Amino acid sequence: MALVLGLPIIIFLFIIFIYQNQSGVYRFSFKEPILFLVVFAILIVLHELIHGITWSIFAKNHLKSIEFGLIIISLTPYCCCKDMLTKSQYIIGGIMPTVVLGIIPALISIFTGSVFWFIMGELMILSGGGDMTILLKLLRYKSDKKEILYMDHPYECGLIVFER
Repeated sequence: MALVLGLPIIIFLFIIFIYQNQSGVYRFSFKEPILFLVVFAILIVLHELIHGITWSIFAKNHLKSIEFGLIIISLTPYCCCKDMLTKSQYIIGGIMPTVVLGIIPALISIFTGSVFWFIMGELMILSGGGDMTILLKLLRYKSDKKEILYMDHPYECGLIVFER
């Protein structure tokens, strides 16, 4: 689902990048692939920090409500908010890393012509695919209850809905 949700955005931005940068001269030096991997690893960690910082603004206990960790088997960092949030609060915290680390760098690189940051932005959009999948499920969830709160699932990818 991450590819299904992220690919249209990536293709759209790629078309704009090619149109805006028609010279066709794209250079990479020998050092750039190593730098690329280092920057990508740092941005993956920043992705989770952005979730945590954003959700902590809304959470009852702020940063005390945020848990960071690493799934050793897949070397995947994660962030979990242990407090309940409103729909809009959860969505803002869920989409923020993709916007800040993916869409904004890709848009800026369209005008600067930086292939490095364009590809990095595109990869960060794909990295947010899991978040987009969860947010799509959240948006598709319908209820007639007056009070609905959302919380990260404590040990699986996804969220729990509380209704009253």
